[in-house]
Amino acid sequence: MSYIEEMFSLKGRRIVITGGAGGIPAEIAVGLAKAGADVCLWGRGTNHPMSEAVKNVREAAGPGAGRVEAVTVDTGDSAACERAIAETETRIGAPDVLVNGVDHAVVGGDREPAMVVVDEVVVVVLDPADLLHHRMIGGLADGSRQVGRQIVPHEA
Repeated sequence: MSYIEEMFSLKGRRIVITGGAGGIPAEIAVGLAKAGADVCLWGRGTNHPMSEAVKNVREAAGPGAGRVEAVTVDTGDSAACERAIAETETRIGAPDVLVNGVDHAVVGGDREPAMVVVDEVVVVVLDPADLLHHRMIGGLADGSRQVGRQIVPHEA
């Protein structure tokens, strides 16, 4: 592995991508898998079947890429998000990074906003998809996690 490859490698990172079945989030998944990350695509599978999305990302990422998995979930349903978090942790382990590619204004949610205090920082959880983000922050606060990021791509 070259210096540059080693420096920018994502090997060992576990990434969840909501809305990952198509569009920009799927393209992001390809790049992250190419860099060695294990990727779990979250999506409803209505516009793009999740099995097809996994196949497409795996093919585009090529040999030597990180693992690519998928969980079918409606991120507007908090109970479904809880199940998806558990399934994701079983498939790739606890995520390090969340790429939040879902258009939350369209998806909506089934619960009221909640406030969570983490290390004297107030986090407002606006919808069920943010449950995963909240879990990641909680892991950072208790010292069990070293990395936590949320990336929100915007389509033009």
